[in-house]
Amino acid sequence: RRVHGGLAKERLKRITLAIGDGANDVSMLLTAHIGIGVVGNEGTQAVRAADFALHEFRLLAPLICVQGRYSLIRIGRLVLYSFAKNIAFILPQFLFGFFSGFSGTVVYDEIVLTTFNVIWASLPPLYIGMFDRDISKRTILKHPSAFKAFKRQHVFDLTAVGYWMASATYIGFVLYFTIFHGVVGTGGLFANGQTADRWVAANLGSTIGVFVVILRAAIAIEFWNVFAHIAIWGSMLVYFFFVLLYMSVPIGQFNTAVLDTFAAMLRTPSFWFATPLVIIICLLPDVVFAFARDQWRPSKTRILKEMEKFKVPDDASEVTIPLDVLRQ
Repeated sequence: RRVHGGLAKERLKRITLAIGDGANDVSMLLTAHIGIGVVGNEGTQAVRAADFALHEFRLLAPLICVQGRYSLIRIGRLVLYSFAKNIAFILPQFLFGFFSGFSGTVVYDEIVLTTFNVIWASLPPLYIGMFDRDISKRTILKHPSAFKAFKRQHVFDLTAVGYWMASATYIGFVLYFTIFHGVVGTGGLFANGQTADRWVAANLGSTIGVFVVILRAAIAIEFWNVFAHIAIWGSMLVYFFFVLLYMSVPIGQFNTAVLDTFAAMLRTPSFWFATPLVIIICLLPDVVFAFARDQWRPSKTRILKEMEKFKVPDDASEVTIPLDVLRQ
């Protein structure tokens, strides 16, 4: 069995999984990519050498088809979103270098930039990595075809990476050119005709940028509960009121340069006009793509998700996913 597992692993270049319940299965469990030990009457040698331990063989289908599915979805989206949000938010800083003579001038306030990943954009990826899922456990186990269909989905492959990176790059370009060369670059930012300084423009860019990357996570999330709402809307509210307080209350020399700039930005009609407009321009391609994909080329998972949502009854009984499906 160890030889067979090694051949499948090395010659066929497949991801292998081995299951055993005795000491004679230890070498096989160690050879495979993933080893699952079943607690039985032959001792615990297999369990100690395995990556996962089960009490009964019937728990194998939930482990692979449910927990394995959820883990891939959560880890894949967590990694892709983490890279995408940083590209979208930092790309304006990179583009600003071409128009500032590469002087090293920052386009965002240092506190906002430092706390971006630590506070403002931390809860959405945390929720995605812990709670997000596509369909329920009951639906997965009731419909064995969902397992085969899931393997054909672009959850975490080069196609998914390319899509997320292209989306993040597009958002970064839109943020920079619409704000710094559109709204602010036209000159008349205030109602009295006065132009804004660099920090008002930076506040406008960082505020819209934070809102866009958080709402991009909202588009990616498929399972909504109270924690999802806290992660999305709570992060936006906390950012807004923190920056308003930080830039309104004097803290010695700490925030002298940005003092009252956020309040000044809120008094400009350009802020209230540009914020929803830029957000729509940034996120419209992702929304249109998701709508078109689900409308004209829905996957098996999307169909099952719609059946769950609208409580469509089916005649399928609870079944255990057969082993021949797992082998394919």
